[in-house]
Amino acid sequence: MDLLFHVTHPELESYTNIPTADMQNSYQRIGDLFTRLFVEDCPNEARAVRQADPQGLKKAFEVVVKIAIRDMLIEKEVRTAVNNYSSFVDQEKIKGVFVE
Repeated sequence: MDLLFHVTHPELESYTNIPTADMQNSYQRIGDLFTRLFVEDCPNEARAVRQADPQGLKKAFEVVVKIAIRDMLIEKEVRTAVNNYSSFVDQEKIKGVFVE
C-alpha cells in the first residue's frame, strides 16, 4: 500500500515531486481499505470495540501507525537514511547538557 502522507510535511515538500493524481490514488486506496475493514470485514468487531471503549478505535489506529513505522524501518535503506543524520550530531555538546 502506498502511504504517501509523510511527503506532505512542509519540510519534505521541496524534496518530493509526487503527482497530485498519485497522491489522490493513495488517498483513495486508503479510504477504500478503511471502508472495507469497517463495513465488510470487521463491522461486528468495530462495534464491539467502540462499545467497550469509546476511544478504542483511536487507540487501535495508533497501534497500526506504530506498526507501519516499525515495518518501514525493517528496510535497510530506510534505516540507513534515518540514521544518516547521526554523523552531523555533535555528541560532545549534547553530553554537556546532561553534565551537572
